[in-house]
Amino acid sequence: MTPEIPFRRKVVEPVSCIKGGWELIRSQYWLFVGMTLVGVLIGGAVPIILMGPMMCGLNLAFLKTRRGEPIEFGTLFKGFDYFGQALIAALLHSIPVIVIVGNEVTGVDPGLLDLSDSIFHIPMQGGKKSFNVAIAFGIAAYQLK
Repeated sequence: MTPEIPFRRKVVEPVSCIKGGWELIRSQYWLFVGMTLVGVLIGGAVPIILMGPMMCGLNLAFLKTRRGEPIEFGTLFKGFDYFGQALIAALLHSIPVIVIVGNEVTGVDPGLLDLSDSIFHIPMQGGKKSFNVAIAFGIAAYQLK
């Protein structure tokens, strides 16, 4: 059972996050665009194996920029210095996760429940016995993060 997590409004402000991201890359916008395009093209050639190091290199460029350190196009390829870790991260991101959510009246088909690796129930308070499907999926997705 997961612990009760209090809901706090306005903890993350999306507009300020986008503005902060823009301020971070604004002075080197075209360099980041080029690095992203090349990283996606090379990473897409052999998706699992090359995408990890390419995304690692791109993230290294973002971190260096955040620290005020200079970057160059070759920073993209520094991800290969962490090939093992980047490959493991790419493999973990490629593991499929399927969330099956039943409808409010009949729930999930018992046959699907038998095939499932794990099953969880979201407890309700009050008179209702189930959440709306969209709300239930949102809660499940949040718990899987």
